Amino acid sequence: MSLAPVSASLARLTERALDLLFPRRCAGCGSEGRFLCRDCLAALKPLVPPICAHCGKPSRAPGLCSDCRVRPLALAGIRAAFVYEGPLRDAILQFKYRGVSSLADELAPLLCGYLVRRPLACDVIVAVPLSADRLKARGYNQAAMLASRMGALLRLPEAPRALRRVRSTGVQARLASWEQRYANVAGAFQAEPRWVTGKRVLVVDDVCTTGATLEACGQALRAAGATAAWGLALAREV
Repeated sequence: MSLAPVSASLARLTERALDLLFPRRCAGCGSEGRFLCRDCLAALKPLVPPICAHCGKPSRAPGLCSDCRVRPLALAGIRAAFVYEGPLRDAILQFKYRGVSSLADELAPLLCGYLVRRPLACDVIVAVPLSADRLKARGYNQAAMLASRMGALLRLPEAPRALRRVRSTGVQARLASWEQRYANVAGAFQAEPRWVTGKRVLVVDDVCTTGATLEACGQALRAAGATAAWGLALAREV
């Protein structure tokens, strides 16, 4: 007899028990029932055109923004589903820093919905990797959890070992300019050719600020033989 059905049943029972002991509360308004209630989901602000054709930040007109005209561009482009504000910001902060890993089940479908509405050509999904120190401190990589659930929902292959961080970097949020952020992560990632050569890769992250981290991942993927790479974030600072 296979143990898989038994394990799945135990997991569901454990989840129900935990929900009884620690009811799920909306990250936005605190109401019980879900990590993002219907009202807070409806309040999320999609990031819609006009946006820069490459970095995806809001723009007054189509085409490349003034920054992307002069930057080194490794990715085919960067897109984000929503603006980083309100209930979504609260949810991401809980997901990322307060150990509420179950939020992945609420957030990944939002990214899948974006891809259904605005498809990006890809053959495989990878996540922006954490450093070993941050992974140990946090206990999980939030981007990897999103990528894993997206792969399952969209039936797209996920390659968790395709991209790795080869050196620790300073905290990006403490750096103001794109140039500082790009220098901070330049050469920080390495891709494994056997997972990405000849493939179009989708790189997933939770939040995009300037796109420097995603571009550094794109450089590593292209150097390993990926034919193209897109960056996709759940939310973007604007």
